[in-house]
Amino acid sequence: MAEPCLCAVCQNAAGNFVGNLFSGIFTLISKPIILVIKCDNNVDYLKNKVAELKNKRETAKKYDETVERRGEEIIPELRNWLTRANNCIEAAEKLVPDAAEKLVPDAEGNAKKKCFFGLCLNPKSRYQLSKKAKENSEVIVDLVNKAREFDLPLSHIHASPKEVAAPVKGFEDFYSRKDVLERIMEALQSRSSSIIGVHGMPGVGKTMLAKEIKRKAEQEKLFDVVVMALVSKKADSKKIQEEIARGLGLDQLPNEITTQDAAERIKERLKKMKKVLIILDDIWRPGIDLEELGIPLRNEPKEIEGSSSREEHVECKILLTSRDSDVLSDLMDSPLNFSLHQLESGEAWELLKKIVGDRAESKGLHDTAIEIVRECGGLPLAITTMAKALKNKEPYQWRDALRKLRKPSSENFHDIPAEVYSAIEVSYSSLENEKLKKTFLLCCLMGHKASIQDLLKYGVGLGLFANTIEEARDEVFTLISKLKAASLLIDDYDNDHFDMHDLAQGVAVSIASRNRHGLLVTGDHAPREWLDMEAMKDFKWIWLEKANINELPDEFETPLLTFFCLNNKDTSLKIPADFFKGMQRLKVLDLTKMHMTSLPSSISFLKNLHTFCLYWSVLGDIRIIGELKNLESLTLRGSDFEELPGEIGQLTRLKLLDLSDCAKLKIIPPCVLANMSRLEELYLGNSFDGWEVEENENQRNASIAELKHLKKLTNLEVGRLVWLLWKLKNTEVAFKCIH
Repeated sequence: MAEPCLCAVCQNAAGNFVGNLFSGIFTLISKPIILVIKCDNNVDYLKNKVAELKNKRETAKKYDETVERRGEEIIPELRNWLTRANNCIEAAEKLVPDAAEKLVPDAEGNAKKKCFFGLCLNPKSRYQLSKKAKENSEVIVDLVNKAREFDLPLSHIHASPKEVAAPVKGFEDFYSRKDVLERIMEALQSRSSSIIGVHGMPGVGKTMLAKEIKRKAEQEKLFDVVVMALVSKKADSKKIQEEIARGLGLDQLPNEITTQDAAERIKERLKKMKKVLIILDDIWRPGIDLEELGIPLRNEPKEIEGSSSREEHVECKILLTSRDSDVLSDLMDSPLNFSLHQLESGEAWELLKKIVGDRAESKGLHDTAIEIVRECGGLPLAITTMAKALKNKEPYQWRDALRKLRKPSSENFHDIPAEVYSAIEVSYSSLENEKLKKTFLLCCLMGHKASIQDLLKYGVGLGLFANTIEEARDEVFTLISKLKAASLLIDDYDNDHFDMHDLAQGVAVSIASRNRHGLLVTGDHAPREWLDMEAMKDFKWIWLEKANINELPDEFETPLLTFFCLNNKDTSLKIPADFFKGMQRLKVLDLTKMHMTSLPSSISFLKNLHTFCLYWSVLGDIRIIGELKNLESLTLRGSDFEELPGEIGQLTRLKLLDLSDCAKLKIIPPCVLANMSRLEELYLGNSFDGWEVEENENQRNASIAELKHLKKLTNLEVGRLVWLLWKLKNTEVAFKCIH
């Protein structure tokens, strides 16, 4: 075989070389050309990725700020990620103006400049812009992917910073108030005293003054944080700590936490702050222990994070209010106390005129109005309550109210001034209908900072409100608004709770007891032995709130009773098997913090029961609830149990089922929820999450698909499987998700 000639070999080699050379040159040239051509696409892609990174950054930033505010452990990797994200966004915004909030001189602007006498865009600038946009996009994509790995809880992400409160409703800027307010504000800014007190008789306006001080201190940014908590006569340390913790931005204290552990959490949080004002309203004898609450009596050095050294002291100011000056000076060691007196006569008259208007000056009303102001004794609460109750009333009704003021009820509590008692009683009598009066009495039994959701459940059970839960909720808000307008409820609370002045509560409890309508027994006021059985027979409502009861009777014969609430101090209190036999008219039953291996068998006698609440209880066998066929509302919130019995599916009249905060709930049998065809509201936040995706023969748990059968469902609260719920595409369900 002849060997190829050298010339042919050289030609082939030369051809390959040239081919490779041209291929390399083409590749070298084509990349820049492609970058120039795809410049607009690369820029648009970068803009989209910058927007996505900004959203991730906002989420991470909110989480980081909330963690720091609550005194929890920060995530160093998250801090590093935020720094890198900020740098990337800043670089991208210099490159691409539309990715920034404002237009700035940048590469994109240069790339849009034309060359060749304006016939085409500048290829060099487009190449540089396209290349940088592509490089930045790759870095941003990596950051976005990294953000997904943090898996931040939404409870922190959705936390919003506290806004400065609006001017306090009810606080009047009269000279007598303004002078005291200014002196207290000066004292708060002075380093001479860390504890300041305000005292004055009930109804004089101490709470309103304290709220205005809080508002001004926040508005003028005198402190890093201002916290206000109600103490009251009951002085429940746990509730006070919960309010303080909430004000400091800490998570809700666990139900089982001890006051000592709660105090440590509060103390550690305070150490991370520079200046704090804590307001404790309405201190009674024997007072409270500030250190046991977690409030330092002396200012402590602030630890510098990551260092063993310490900087300036943490400044913690404490403002106390009380009816008794001796409580402040003797028990609370307050060296600087201010007295708040009644309004002067001119101020009192101006307050009534502000509410009633020029009508107070009319010929047929003026003299009576002057006398009513005088009988109110300069107490803002009494004047406000009377003015709002009589604002649109006829002159004869004003005269009748004046006669009642001059002859106060013989049932006055010794802690309530006669003027205030009579004013609140007149306001109560002036309410437009019995429904509003019963709602007010029910509110008063529920006490301070009570839940509107609970009021809804109780009212639905008692038949006070409309048929559907949604309509009933609207009615509840309407009634609460009317009670606020009458000064019988405090007018500055949130949409989830309502509150009242302790004087209004005291008068309402007295009225309810006098009319044999309702009985409230709280704390150590309850006798050690069981209450007088004969006296109890006539009551319709009985509320035992943290009562000191050692033993219940075997059977409680109360034929008129429609509402019964038991929240005893001793959680091991046993309920006898036949205890509920004599309560066959009962419509609402609330048992809180009970420990029961099984529910009393006499529960089955409660055929008229419409609302059943078992809050924060340790529960065993609860199958008997399935026999309560007329039940419309069932709440097991915060209770300790693992399986919802299949018998609960027999409650076909149920409109509301609350299983939130039941952390140990693992099993809801199939078809239990689907059988509740009338269910309107279902709450499963921080609770059951073992949903089956589809219905099948072998399923052990409830299926998401079961919710399709709940045609009347209007409110659903769930946890981590929200994305599954959206697959249902059920437009009849209004999903409200909590975490």
